[in-house]
Order: sequence, then structure tokens, then C-alpha cells
Amino acid sequence: MKQVLDSCARIKHRKAACGSTVTALAGAFIYLAATCVANAASEDVEKIVAREVQTMLPPHGGGGVAVAIRSSGRTLFFNYGEADAERKLPVGTDSIFNLASVSKLFAATLLAQAVEQGELGLDDPVADYVTELQDGGDIRRVTLLQLATHTSGLPRIPQTYEPWHRGKYTLPDFIRFLKSWKADKNHEPGKQDQYSNTGFIVLRLALGRRFKIPFTALMERRLTQRLAMNATALPPPPALLSRAVQGYDSDGKPVGSPGEAEHA
Repeated sequence: MKQVLDSCARIKHRKAACGSTVTALAGAFIYLAATCVANAASEDVEKIVAREVQTMLPPHGGGGVAVAIRSSGRTLFFNYGEADAERKLPVGTDSIFNLASVSKLFAATLLAQAVEQGELGLDDPVADYVTELQDGGDIRRVTLLQLATHTSGLPRIPQTYEPWHRGKYTLPDFIRFLKSWKADKNHEPGKQDQYSNTGFIVLRLALGRRFKIPFTALMERRLTQRLAMNATALPPPPALLSRAVQGYDSDGKPVGSPGEAEHA
């Protein structure tokens, strides 16, 4: 798992539930079940991987795929496409992809660890830690467990609730949004499973407040440092940026800067 996360890649070119296509291509994160390749020769595994990857590579160039497979004591790496088209850098085994939503695994793990150690409770209201929310509305009913299980009722992103908002949300903007958010029959805390980047941003904020340390530093101190995951960070520090891949959209145009955060 360490090797997979250190060279984490992913693709955001998939059909969304509503039928629209998400086309912000940032690479690919592929996990192939070990049972499929346990007894296969390395050459055969490579053929299987290459066959699957070809359907994911962007037709116009730009973007790439990194695959790590751990099976029967073997660790196999396969790399395809470009880490940076302008610099003509291929994807390699040490390429660093944006963690993006894989960061949710780290937030949930930190929460579980803290609960196990008696440092907080799953049913604690998030407002216990993000105290600005104590004079808010329905957000006061949202718990840490609901944030971590996509059952908070919060929208996928704040702009879904506030389509009029322009630009990035500052912390004051975000707190204002949370305090004004109103649940409804389709967005009720603890009632529906609805994927929410917003919920995990709030969870990260709550964890940082509980331990009086920024989430990124908490993640390093309690997880990546202890696991010697030296190439996993959020965001990558300057020393690792030379290994960060450039993101591209479906037309092969650059999106953001290498190592730039996309979402929670």
C-alpha cells in the first residue's frame, strides 16, 4: 500500500451519476486485485495492465498512468504516458500524483485512530471542535461520523448550495456557508448517503482544531512519517515538486500547476 500511495495516480474522466462526464484528467490510480495476477508471469501481468490502461490514456496526449501491483511477494510497477508534456517527462515509478480524494483515507484513518485512543468520539458534533459553528443552524446537528461516512447531508461542494459564489472560498467564506446551510428532506444529517467533498473539508478542519495543528502536519506526524511514506504529502513540499506530475484536461490542456491541490 505504501508503494501505491507514494506513486498515487488517478483519472477523473468518468461518467457521473447524472450522466455528465467529468473530464479533468489528472492521471490514473489503478488497483488490480492480486488474485488476478498471483500466478501470472511478469510479462503476462504487463500485457493485462497495458490492455486496461490503453482505454484510459487521453487521445490527445498529456497525462499518464502509474500502476503498482503487489502480489505473492512481488511489487511490479508499470508506467505509461507523460508526467509533463511540455518538458517531455514520462511517468516514472517515482512520479508524484495529486492525492486529491485519496486524502479522504488519511482523514478517516486519523479520525479512527483518535477515537480508538479516546481523544474524541464518533458521535461528537463537529461544532464541538469548530466552535464558530455553535451559533449556526443545522450544521450543529452534524457529527464527525457523518462527515466521515458521507451522511452529513452537506453538498458535494459549497457552490452546489451557493451557485452565486465566485472564486475560491476563504475560511471565513466557508464558515459563513456552513452556518447558513439548511438541511432538507433530501439532505438530512444521518439519513442519506451523498458523496461530499465539503464534509471531508470540515472533518479535516475539526481534526486540526482538536489537536491544535494544521491537518497536513497532523497527517505527517501521525501517519506518513510513522509509515516512512516520505513521498506522500498534502500538498507536496518544494523538495518534491520536481517529481510532481502536471494535470491535464480531456483535450490535453494543462490544468493548474504540478502538485497543486484539486479538492478534498
